[in-house]
Amino acid sequence: MNYENITDMKVAFVDGQENPSGVGELAYLIPYSWFETIQEPTASTTSSSIVTITADHVLKASKAPIEVQALYEKSGMTSALEGEILSKIFKTGVELFIPNHTAANIGTATALKNYRFILLIRRPDQNTGFLQIGSKSIAAYVEAIDANLGTGPTGEVGIKLTVGAYGKAPYLFYDGELPAPAPVGG
Repeated sequence: MNYENITDMKVAFVDGQENPSGVGELAYLIPYSWFETIQEPTASTTSSSIVTITADHVLKASKAPIEVQALYEKSGMTSALEGEILSKIFKTGVELFIPNHTAANIGTATALKNYRFILLIRRPDQNTGFLQIGSKSIAAYVEAIDANLGTGPTGEVGIKLTVGAYGKAPYLFYDGELPAPAPVGG
């Protein structure tokens, strides 16, 4: 992609804007094979258009996002650049900590380990839109599943699901609705 037509490039801090750390407690994983349509950013002349998806993703009939309820205090996201000079790519990692062991949690984590997907997540107090990890061209995937029963009376019990993805940006801004199944027949 050539960014010569972008007219508003700048990096600035906005005084008075809320900037809470961490990720929200609800995340949504959607396997690639469940999508009818995966949308992409449509770059125009603004820097935000490079990373913003405004159209809705659509799922295949009878498919719905997989909800992950994570613990805020133990979950987070980081990103770093990898690669050579002038050919870098972002590597983003998301850790989601689920503070209990159930057959459903372990079974879902076990099934997810072999899927490629898109992860949608919000920042704390973000009420609209999502941060999207993974894209139409490069999927997110499970890097690790750490199940821990703790040690002794103070051990931490739970499952840590680590998701990773490469991309041209650390993440995308998905301004669409939470994906829903495509309408059936007409």
